[in-house]
Amino acid sequence: MAEIEISRGSSLSDQVYDVLRTRFRQNIYRSGERMTEVAIAQELKVSRTPVREALFRLTADGLLEEARAGRFMVSSFSIADVRQIFEIRQLLEPSAFAQVARDADATLDAEASQAAQLVEAARDQESAADANTRFRSTWLRRVANGRLQQTILKFNDQVSLVRGATLSSPEAREDARDGVLRLTETIHARDEASARSAMVEFVTVALGYFEASKEGWSKTRNDTGKEIRK
Repeated sequence: MAEIEISRGSSLSDQVYDVLRTRFRQNIYRSGERMTEVAIAQELKVSRTPVREALFRLTADGLLEEARAGRFMVSSFSIADVRQIFEIRQLLEPSAFAQVARDADATLDAEASQAAQLVEAARDQESAADANTRFRSTWLRRVANGRLQQTILKFNDQVSLVRGATLSSPEAREDARDGVLRLTETIHARDEASARSAMVEFVTVALGYFEASKEGWSKTRNDTGKEIRK
């Protein structure tokens, strides 16, 4: 893990919080992983107080669960939890992405193409997750409505925790690649309607792969009664 430098010029609690959130976005932490105030304080060379404050903020964000005093655990999400997160994504992200595509410029064209090339080149789960995260960040930075952007970002780290499951198979990575390429095409075309429908499909497909992964990719029935086959 890269060395982190904590400065003394701003709130230590904010800095620790930002460091840990960045790690969530980079898929460094895994569901069920244990985190302690002492270990983080020693690593970042700060006292336990700002670490404790940061950990409680992450708990409020839904990323951590408090196990006992000074000990936390990275949240584990059930299928029901993830469905709720994806339901919010399906409500917010198509409209946000459609606006980004409509208002895109040459700079975004280049950035989206570069991010899409990384997705296309990814050959394993880790590189695919990193590339998809980069593409998502590329368009999210362009959401003009600040409140909408912040609402989507609130769930961004939770999305990171389940992204590995949505990209766990070659088929899932292929579908994600095709989805990103289609999204990129709608940016280049400034096609608001197609951008909206492409994002609806992209999020829906990702949820399907998470559900299948959670069920072990075996022939089974989920709690809606729908059969899932490998």
